[in-house]
Amino acid sequence: SLASATPDEVISAFLLTEGSLAPHLAQIVSEKKRVLERLVFTWAAEIADAVQTAHHAGIAHGGIDDSTVMLDRHGVMILRGMGLADREDPSLDGFTTEQLKSIAPERIAVAADGDPLRPEHTPVTDIWSLGVVVYTLLTGRAPFEGHRSALLRDIATRDASTPSEIASGLSDEADEACGAAMARDPSARVQSMAEYAEMLRAAASPDAGGKRKKGLFGRKS
Repeated sequence: SLASATPDEVISAFLLTEGSLAPHLAQIVSEKKRVLERLVFTWAAEIADAVQTAHHAGIAHGGIDDSTVMLDRHGVMILRGMGLADREDPSLDGFTTEQLKSIAPERIAVAADGDPLRPEHTPVTDIWSLGVVVYTLLTGRAPFEGHRSALLRDIATRDASTPSEIASGLSDEADEACGAAMARDPSARVQSMAEYAEMLRAAASPDAGGKRKKGLFGRKS
Protein backbone atom coordinates (compact mmCIF):
# COMPACT_ATOMS: atom_id res chain seq x y z
CA SER A 1 0.00 0.00 0.00
CA LEU A 2 2.94 2.32 0.53
CA ALA A 3 3.72 2.20 -3.19
CA SER A 4 0.74 4.45 -3.86
CA ALA A 5 1.02 6.46 -0.63
CA THR A 6 1.74 10.17 -0.46
CA PRO A 7 5.09 11.35 0.93
CA ASP A 8 3.39 12.48 4.14
CA GLU A 9 1.82 9.02 4.57
CA VAL A 10 5.21 7.35 4.10
CA ILE A 11 6.76 9.63 6.69
CA SER A 12 3.94 8.86 9.12
CA ALA A 13 4.19 5.10 8.48
CA PHE A 14 7.88 4.99 9.35
CA LEU A 15 7.59 7.54 12.16
CA LEU A 16 10.16 9.73 10.45
CA THR A 17 10.71 13.36 11.34
CA GLU A 18 11.63 16.21 9.05
CA GLY A 19 15.05 16.29 10.71
CA SER A 20 15.77 12.67 9.89
CA LEU A 21 15.35 13.39 6.18
CA ALA A 22 17.16 16.72 6.11
CA PRO A 23 20.81 17.04 5.08
CA HIS A 24 22.99 19.46 7.00
CA LEU A 25 24.64 22.15 4.93
CA ALA A 26 27.92 20.69 6.20
CA GLN A 27 27.06 17.50 4.30
CA ILE A 28 26.42 19.49 1.13
CA VAL A 29 29.83 21.14 1.46
CA SER A 30 31.68 17.92 2.34
CA GLU A 31 30.18 16.11 -0.64
CA LYS A 32 31.09 19.03 -2.92
CA LYS A 33 27.49 19.52 -4.03
CA ARG A 34 27.15 22.39 -6.47
CA VAL A 35 24.94 25.21 -5.24
CA LEU A 36 24.08 28.24 -7.35
CA GLU A 37 25.17 31.55 -5.89
CA ARG A 38 21.65 32.93 -5.90
CA LEU A 39 20.43 29.87 -3.99
CA VAL A 40 23.09 30.38 -1.32
CA PHE A 41 21.86 33.96 -0.89
CA THR A 42 18.23 32.84 -0.76
CA TRP A 43 18.93 30.17 1.85
CA ALA A 44 20.91 32.61 3.98
CA ALA A 45 18.13 35.21 3.77
CA GLU A 46 15.66 32.63 5.11
CA ILE A 47 17.98 31.91 8.04
CA ALA A 48 18.42 35.64 8.66
CA ASP A 49 14.62 36.09 8.80
CA ALA A 50 14.31 33.35 11.42
CA VAL A 51 17.15 34.68 13.56
CA GLN A 52 15.78 38.23 13.34
CA THR A 53 12.55 36.97 14.93
CA ALA A 54 14.59 35.48 17.77
CA HIS A 55 16.61 38.68 18.17
CA HIS A 56 13.38 40.66 18.52
CA ALA A 57 12.52 38.35 21.41
CA GLY A 58 15.93 38.94 23.01
CA ILE A 59 17.29 35.50 22.05
CA ALA A 60 20.58 34.97 20.23
CA HIS A 61 21.55 31.72 18.57
CA GLY A 62 25.23 31.79 19.47
CA GLY A 63 26.33 28.84 17.34
CA ILE A 64 25.18 29.21 13.73
CA ASP A 65 27.31 27.07 11.45
CA ASP A 66 26.82 24.68 8.56
CA SER A 67 26.06 21.83 10.99
CA THR A 68 23.12 23.62 12.64
CA VAL A 69 21.38 24.46 9.35
CA MET A 70 19.43 21.79 7.49
CA LEU A 71 17.19 21.53 4.44
CA ASP A 72 13.84 19.78 4.78
CA ARG A 73 12.42 17.69 1.95
CA HIS A 74 10.65 20.78 0.56
CA GLY A 75 13.88 22.76 0.38
CA VAL A 76 12.98 24.90 3.41
CA MET A 77 15.75 25.83 5.82
CA ILE A 78 15.71 24.39 9.36
CA LEU A 79 17.86 26.11 11.99
CA ARG A 80 18.69 24.12 15.10
CA GLY A 81 20.42 24.89 18.41
CA MET A 82 18.78 28.24 19.19
CA GLY A 83 19.99 29.92 22.38
CA LEU A 84 23.55 28.59 22.53
CA ALA A 85 24.91 32.01 23.50
CA ASP A 86 25.24 32.57 27.26
CA ARG A 87 26.11 36.18 27.96
CA GLU A 88 27.22 35.35 31.49
CA ASP A 89 29.44 32.44 30.48
CA PRO A 90 31.46 33.35 27.38
CA SER A 91 33.71 30.27 27.66
CA LEU A 92 34.31 28.42 24.40
CA ASP A 93 35.41 25.21 26.10
CA GLY A 94 32.31 23.33 25.00
CA PHE A 95 32.79 24.15 21.31
CA THR A 96 34.47 21.75 18.93
CA THR A 97 37.10 23.01 16.50
CA GLU A 98 34.55 22.77 13.69
CA GLN A 99 32.06 24.89 15.65
CA LEU A 100 34.73 27.46 16.46
CA LYS A 101 35.23 28.17 12.75
CA SER A 102 32.09 30.34 12.78
CA ILE A 103 32.69 32.11 16.12
CA ALA A 104 33.02 35.91 15.92
CA PRO A 105 36.25 37.66 17.00
CA GLU A 106 34.59 39.49 19.89
CA ARG A 107 33.47 36.22 21.40
CA ILE A 108 37.06 35.03 21.36
CA ALA A 109 38.14 38.27 23.05
CA VAL A 110 35.62 38.04 25.90
CA ALA A 111 36.38 34.34 26.37
CA ALA A 112 40.05 35.21 26.79
CA ASP A 113 39.24 37.99 29.28
CA GLY A 114 36.55 36.04 31.12
CA ASP A 115 34.12 38.97 30.81
CA PRO A 116 30.42 38.57 29.98
CA LEU A 117 29.45 39.14 26.35
CA ARG A 118 28.02 42.66 26.01
CA PRO A 119 24.34 42.76 24.94
CA GLU A 120 25.06 45.02 21.96
CA HIS A 121 27.48 42.41 20.58
CA THR A 122 25.16 39.41 20.79
CA PRO A 123 23.08 39.96 17.59
CA VAL A 124 26.09 40.86 15.46
CA THR A 125 27.96 37.73 16.56
CA ASP A 126 25.15 35.76 14.91
CA ILE A 127 25.53 37.93 11.79
CA TRP A 128 29.24 37.06 11.64
CA SER A 129 28.43 33.36 11.97
CA LEU A 130 25.85 33.47 9.18
CA GLY A 131 28.40 35.26 7.01
CA VAL A 132 30.76 32.33 7.61
CA VAL A 133 28.03 29.91 6.46
CA VAL A 134 27.55 31.97 3.27
CA TYR A 135 31.33 32.04 2.70
CA THR A 136 31.62 28.28 3.20
CA LEU A 137 28.80 27.49 0.78
CA LEU A 138 30.25 29.82 -1.85
CA THR A 139 33.85 28.61 -1.63
CA GLY A 140 33.65 25.08 -0.23
CA ARG A 141 35.80 25.93 2.81
CA ALA A 142 35.58 28.00 5.97
CA PRO A 143 37.30 31.42 5.94
CA PHE A 144 39.61 30.32 8.77
CA GLU A 145 40.90 26.79 9.33
CA GLY A 146 43.52 25.04 11.42
CA HIS A 147 44.03 23.60 14.87
CA ARG A 148 42.15 25.12 17.77
CA SER A 149 44.69 27.65 19.07
CA ALA A 150 45.83 28.77 15.61
CA LEU A 151 42.24 28.98 14.44
CA LEU A 152 41.21 31.25 17.34
CA ARG A 153 44.29 33.43 16.82
CA ASP A 154 43.58 33.88 13.13
CA ILE A 155 39.90 34.71 13.63
CA ALA A 156 40.80 37.26 16.29
CA THR A 157 43.62 38.97 14.35
CA ARG A 158 43.28 38.38 10.60
CA ASP A 159 40.92 39.44 7.85
CA ALA A 160 39.63 36.57 5.74
CA SER A 161 40.40 36.33 2.04
CA THR A 162 37.44 37.34 -0.09
CA PRO A 163 35.38 34.47 -1.55
CA SER A 164 36.47 35.41 -5.09
CA GLU A 165 40.11 34.98 -4.04
CA ILE A 166 39.34 31.41 -2.97
CA ALA A 167 36.94 30.26 -5.69
CA SER A 168 36.99 31.50 -9.26
CA GLY A 169 33.91 32.79 -11.03
CA LEU A 170 32.14 34.33 -8.03
CA SER A 171 30.40 37.68 -8.37
CA ASP A 172 31.10 40.98 -6.61
CA GLU A 173 27.90 40.39 -4.64
CA ALA A 174 29.46 37.28 -3.11
CA ASP A 175 32.37 39.30 -1.75
CA GLU A 176 30.04 42.03 -0.52
CA ALA A 177 27.65 39.62 1.20
CA CYS A 178 30.48 38.04 3.17
CA GLY A 179 32.33 41.29 3.85
CA ALA A 180 29.23 42.98 5.25
CA ALA A 181 28.78 40.22 7.82
CA MET A 182 32.42 39.42 8.58
CA ALA A 183 34.03 42.75 9.48
CA ARG A 184 36.17 42.04 12.57
CA ASP A 185 34.93 45.27 14.16
CA PRO A 186 31.32 44.50 15.22
CA SER A 187 30.24 48.11 14.61
CA ALA A 188 31.40 47.85 10.98
CA ARG A 189 29.12 44.91 10.19
CA VAL A 190 25.60 45.05 8.89
CA GLN A 191 23.74 45.70 12.15
CA SER A 192 20.61 43.54 11.95
CA MET A 193 19.56 40.24 10.45
CA ALA A 194 16.65 42.05 8.77
CA GLU A 195 19.09 44.34 6.97
CA TYR A 196 21.29 41.39 6.05
CA ALA A 197 18.32 39.44 4.67
CA GLU A 198 17.43 42.43 2.49
CA MET A 199 21.00 42.61 1.19
CA LEU A 200 21.07 38.88 0.45
CA ARG A 201 17.78 38.98 -1.46
CA ALA A 202 19.05 41.92 -3.50
CA ALA A 203 22.16 39.87 -4.35
CA ALA A 204 19.92 37.01 -5.52
CA SER A 205 17.76 39.25 -7.73
CA PRO A 206 17.77 38.96 -11.54
CA ASP A 207 19.73 42.23 -11.83
CA ALA A 208 22.55 41.10 -9.52
CA GLY A 209 25.64 39.03 -10.28
CA GLY A 210 24.42 36.31 -7.92
CA LYS A 211 21.70 35.45 -10.43
CA ARG A 212 24.31 34.19 -12.88
CA LYS A 213 24.87 30.45 -12.77
CA LYS A 214 27.77 29.93 -10.43
CA GLY A 215 28.47 26.68 -8.63
CA LEU A 216 29.87 26.04 -5.19
CA PHE A 217 33.38 25.58 -6.59
CA GLY A 218 33.12 27.91 -9.58
CA ARG A 219 31.06 28.24 -12.73
CA LYS A 220 28.66 25.41 -13.50
CA SER A 221 29.72 23.35 -16.49
